[in-house]
Amino acid sequence: MSSAADRPRIRSFADDLRLRSAEDLATLVRLRPDIADPIPEDLAQLAARASSNSSIRLVLEGLSRAELAVLAPLATATQPVAPQGLLIAEEYQQRLFVLITRLWSLGVLWGVKPDGLESKVYVATVARELLKSHAEASGREYPPSGAISLDERALKSVSLPFAKTLDGQAGQYALAAVTTVTSLAELWANEPPKALRAGGLAVKDLLAVAEALGEDELAAGFWTELAAAAGLVAADGEDTVRYAPTVSYDSWRLQPPAQQWPLLVRSWLAQRRDISRLAVTAGERASVLGQLPVRDWLPELRLATLSVVAQAPVGEAADLAEIEEHLADRRPMTRRERITSTAAGTMREAEMLGVSARGSISSLGRELVAHASDEGRLAAAAKDVLPPVTEEFVAQADL
Repeated sequence: MSSAADRPRIRSFADDLRLRSAEDLATLVRLRPDIADPIPEDLAQLAARASSNSSIRLVLEGLSRAELAVLAPLATATQPVAPQGLLIAEEYQQRLFVLITRLWSLGVLWGVKPDGLESKVYVATVARELLKSHAEASGREYPPSGAISLDERALKSVSLPFAKTLDGQAGQYALAAVTTVTSLAELWANEPPKALRAGGLAVKDLLAVAEALGEDELAAGFWTELAAAAGLVAADGEDTVRYAPTVSYDSWRLQPPAQQWPLLVRSWLAQRRDISRLAVTAGERASVLGQLPVRDWLPELRLATLSVVAQAPVGEAADLAEIEEHLADRRPMTRRERITSTAAGTMREAEMLGVSARGSISSLGRELVAHASDEGRLAAAAKDVLPPVTEEFVAQADL
């Protein structure tokens, strides 16, 4: 453990970033992808983005109740502050350091990387302001008094009948997802639809997709948006713009289904376009592949939903209302309407992709939650679960 005299002097968050290791910087960008799009010119620009109101708000909305319970008293203390002064039970000390380290990794705490609870850190100025305004708006005591509790709400789940068949069902759904996207791409290879002048797919062309896939309009829109997010279909760039399969599709379609599935599910997990707006609302219909709202918070909240579902033991499931309540309790600064819409959409789409079955997360889903960035592990998991593809059908003459 270093002494105070040995620790470098840091005057700003930009100074902090300059001293972070390549691994720590990579972690920051992985946890907060919004600050790296587009790629910043230098660390000063990265620091400015990470310190912005919109980006810090996004971080706070993703913090757990325990993380906020630690951050709030630090935010009201004289800066810099040492976490060892927090009023917390002895049994939580080790977990407290884990939370402090994560908050530093997220950039809402800055200073020299903490190596103990006596290490002094700064709370980002914008975070301090947002925490105070949120407490005032919600009528909560600020700063909170009393000992900090890191206890979390337990997820209530129930056992499902025939639990051993869940992965079999999920494998069927995953294979169907691959087949559905392939069918869409092949449809457009033969009959590429024109793009609307403002961009997007005409209603008649969406209806044609729905009919070809045997799906309703909302599901057809989901598969179309997913294929585009995965880079398998796109506008062709000709004078008369049409949507057609891409070069990437040509190589993807030659792979076995278990290797095709990871691209689809990872593209879904990272999807920021809000396809819930594809439904007709107040007589207005958003266009598939058109100007859908982009929600920077959506991928993180989608993964958080899956993480909650994954807390249930294998073969058990929590209903949607319980998932919403658990998310709301776990993420106090996330708007309830976002939780409601995202949880419902995530659970519906997860089953379409084989990430879940009958409301219970599958082994594919657990692998996705734990190793979303590892395409090889996802492919290996899919190989174990997806049913074999029938190559031939032989009919006997006497049947």
